[in-house]
Amino acid sequence: MHPGDEVEGFYILRSAALKTTAAGKPFMTAVFSDRGGTIEGKLWDYTGPIGVADEGRIIKLRGTVSEYRGSPQIVIDRIRLRTEEDRVDLGALVPVAPIDADACMERVNAIVDGMRDADYQAVCRAMLR
Repeated sequence: MHPGDEVEGFYILRSAALKTTAAGKPFMTAVFSDRGGTIEGKLWDYTGPIGVADEGRIIKLRGTVSEYRGSPQIVIDRIRLRTEEDRVDLGALVPVAPIDADACMERVNAIVDGMRDADYQAVCRAMLR
């Protein structure tokens, strides 16, 4: 991200703090992350509803990248929590292993199918569910 870039997307809210400016206006400072790293954000004249209780949740934001004291940050225009209708690729938010998950799961199922002890096989199937 570079100063001036417009940003819109889903991120994990790593931390949030509701604060007040020296002039008495409310704002939120937060840290967001995706698989590429973390970035700080500011939302001016903000009183909620997103806050500390939402840390660790997925949010959608829109804003502009700026620079503050030599580091990039996002000046947020809009922010909301992810809804059930939002399609989010979790692999874009956290580091993932460079393997084919479906092929790996097929291999695990084949191993369970090959178990001779029916009790162990039932326990494994229950755990996989």
